Amino acid sequence: MALSAGLSSCSTKPAATDTYMWYPGQLAAYLQTRQREESKERCKFVGYPGKFFPPKDVAYFRTKMSAADAEALDWSSPGDVTISEKDGYAVFTVKTDGKRLPSLFVKGTKIANWESSFDGETWVLPENDPRFNTAEKYPDNRQEITIPIKPASVDVLENGDILVDFHELEMGDVKFTAEGKATLSFFVGESRMEVMSDNTARNEQFDIPTVDVDGKGSYTLPERALRYLRISPDGEVKVSDVTFETHMWPVQNLMTFECSDEGFNAIFNQGVKTLHTSLHNFYLDGIKRDYLPWAMDAVLGTIGGDYVFGDRQVTRNGISVALMPPHPQTSDWGIPDYPLHALIGLEHDYARYGDMTTADMFKDRILAQMALYESVQDEYGFLTAERPSSGFTPGWARKEGPESMGRAAYAQMMLMENFRITSFFCSKWGEKELAAHYAQKAKDLGASIMEHFWSEEKKAFIDGYKSDGSLDERVSPHAQYWAVLSGLYPEKYYDALYTEVLPSIPSYYKDVSYDKGYEVMAYAKAGHIMECLVFLDRVFGDWIRQGHTRFPENFQPEASKEEQLVFYRRPFGLSLCHGANGTPGVAAALFGIIGFSNDPAKPGQYTIKPDLAGMQWAKASFPVAEGTISVEVNGKDVKVTSPKGCRVKIDKSRL
Repeated sequence: MALSAGLSSCSTKPAATDTYMWYPGQLAAYLQTRQREESKERCKFVGYPGKFFPPKDVAYFRTKMSAADAEALDWSSPGDVTISEKDGYAVFTVKTDGKRLPSLFVKGTKIANWESSFDGETWVLPENDPRFNTAEKYPDNRQEITIPIKPASVDVLENGDILVDFHELEMGDVKFTAEGKATLSFFVGESRMEVMSDNTARNEQFDIPTVDVDGKGSYTLPERALRYLRISPDGEVKVSDVTFETHMWPVQNLMTFECSDEGFNAIFNQGVKTLHTSLHNFYLDGIKRDYLPWAMDAVLGTIGGDYVFGDRQVTRNGISVALMPPHPQTSDWGIPDYPLHALIGLEHDYARYGDMTTADMFKDRILAQMALYESVQDEYGFLTAERPSSGFTPGWARKEGPESMGRAAYAQMMLMENFRITSFFCSKWGEKELAAHYAQKAKDLGASIMEHFWSEEKKAFIDGYKSDGSLDERVSPHAQYWAVLSGLYPEKYYDALYTEVLPSIPSYYKDVSYDKGYEVMAYAKAGHIMECLVFLDRVFGDWIRQGHTRFPENFQPEASKEEQLVFYRRPFGLSLCHGANGTPGVAAALFGIIGFSNDPAKPGQYTIKPDLAGMQWAKASFPVAEGTISVEVNGKDVKVTSPKGCRVKIDKSRL
């Protein structure tokens, strides 16, 4: 039986488990395509290197039963469906018009009884989300809800312009009532300086069309990312009932945190808001400048967002964007190290949610990606960035390096971690030979990294090799935090790293990029929480004290206020709300002050190792696979409440 496009269904049995299913990563591909289309409508300067998992209009789903029994299932689809039988399986072939995700909705089934395929040959566990448990809740529909925000202040300026400050920086539509006779011009911005500029030629978003008012009427401006709005009339007009109809992702805060340091509380809370504002199908790059998911940004966002919001589908979307497409080639690289973030995210997903579901879904892409990386290692085991790729990109703060091209030390550490994680997953899949192979690859690469890049004299890792083959003996933060996270940095030098090496880097406090979430996790692992909090206050706290309400893509706290907003040589090119920089405050609270950790190799076992770093008290509650853990730390007293099915070890050695 074939169904025409449009939501159609056939029905027999009562529901037990009802859900849409789709081939893993295809929802992310369709959503990413839509993000790009919406971005082009609103954002002027959008560049997007690299190739990604492409959306397809056909998908296959199978289950162990006859085609006749499959006909009797209660199912529906947004596309044309044919049912056939092969090797004891009923195979559903779903084809859409390319505008909708090829998916299958089945009532009264178990998702574990189904497999999905991209080509009809290789079969994996299908992706699904319990939210889409009725035929009307189609996965590709927009999920945002509208939350109205009233202005925090409305001021009439000397020239008659009306300046509106909504305080919150969000995405949405502004609605208002106007009475009189005038043409209204509109200016929006993330900062007051941006909204007060009449020169919009180099602004990130397209200009809003003018509105002619003659009498009294209600008006809605097109969707924009903004905090401030300036209305400039050329005649007499009265503006009232101004409301910002924000479009926000429907999630609840699963994590709470509070401590005796109000300055850090502000950093944590602003980090949560930054993550939420950036949450639209993925944890996005700047919502004003491009509204797109990028590999590092998406994965770093999930590391914080999975504890704050716990939206696993968003996590999977980000991981799929980070992973290379099926049958990858080096020509697919835009930024050679960005796919390496995917495995970091996959291990985090396993540790956070306690099962292999996501890794199982992406198994074929994981193994294909790692085989490609293995195939391009040089005689030292290193990965080299070459044209036409954009080169290695650890973040924008690279005044001390490393170079984009060549063999950056941090990228080799990420590759080593990817080999280790792949070995771990292979052992879970029962692939013993592959597990041993990748374990050895990680060990060999680690030894090579130590031989070539560790400087005993500097007590640090140098940047790597330059594109001309010479050593780049500069020291930047990137190799240091990846060395700590990967276990390569000698623990006996941790104190020197955080009190001598990093503070001596000339731009360390002057130029701070969106990779800082990883570095905060390294601070926590090394047990240097006081230094971490001092850094966050000096950089992130300064941003709050300037009056901003979200965290930006890059900080330059010692530059002038004007210069702090410049990016890509554009006066307001800096994204003042960037998802990845929502994570550092969350990571410092959870992994640092509360001292939470979970070893993926020991599921259901957690450690609480608090470090108050001079504070009197701290308390938090946060989700784990088994439920919610609550922690209260008061001086040396630690109280922990944990759900059934897990064990929590309390370590007071840092109190």
